[in-house]
Amino acid sequence: GGGGDDVSSRSGSVGAGGVASGGDTNLSGENGSRIGEAGDGAGGSSPYGGAGGAAWLGTPAGAPGGGGGRTRGGCCGGGGGGYASKVYQPGALLPGSSIMVIVGAGGVYTGPIIAENVEGAPGRITITWN
Repeated sequence: GGGGDDVSSRSGSVGAGGVASGGDTNLSGENGSRIGEAGDGAGGSSPYGGAGGAAWLGTPAGAPGGGGGRTRGGCCGGGGGGYASKVYQPGALLPGSSIMVIVGAGGVYTGPIIAENVEGAPGRITITWN
């Protein structure tokens, strides 16, 4: 998930939800939000993942992939991470095969004021087999 927006002017844009690719199922994360004229915003949620961090409260983003909320005096919440799911049929992967998977780190807050719990949650990979 993305970190809370660092724009102190209260006029910035919300964080866009992450886009997943390469799976049989690819779902985008939810955009962050901007609430009221004060501009405080909640982070976007990640499909099948974590909830976005709440605005004002400094509530952390849920793992995996929730976007960071933005605390008072700033602008907007970070976008939630995307979700991809891939199924391989029996025999599709031979012994010694490899699969590249890229898992995003949580977005970092770099704002001008001290804030807590506005970072985005990191992604996660789960592998199951029968």
